[in-house]
Formats: sequence, C-alpha cells, structure tokens
Amino acid sequence: MLWVDVMTPADFEHAHAMVMGNLLGEGDADFVDAVKRPIKPANVMYAGLQETQAMETAFIKCLGLRSAGP
Repeated sequence: MLWVDVMTPADFEHAHAMVMGNLLGEGDADFVDAVKRPIKPANVMYAGLQETQAMETAFIKCLGLRSAGP
C-alpha cells in the first residue's frame, strides 16, 4: 500500500487524518475494531515525505514503515 498520511487519535482529533493508523491497527478503537485484517507495516510505503512532524517520524520509526521523500 502506498500512503501519504499517518495519524492516530493521540496526534490529531479528526478521524479523516487517521486512516492509515486505523488500517495498521494503531488508531481509534472503534475504527480499528472494524478492520478485520490490519495491514502489516512491511506492506506499507509512506511516500512523498518532505518534512514530518515529530509524532509522524516516531510512528514511522516505531512500526518500521518504509518511507521516501522527493
């Protein structure tokens, strides 16, 4: 999966910004429960990074997501 967003409830209060976290099983409990087969971090590429916020960098590093900038 190619994605350009990683947010969790602790980082941002609007659910539209947490889709990737939810699909990885790391987001809001109500949404995570709806994901029957979470995506494995090894199957994610976070692309187009220019500057990330500290919590985004930590999330990417913690899960070992592959990432690339321009």
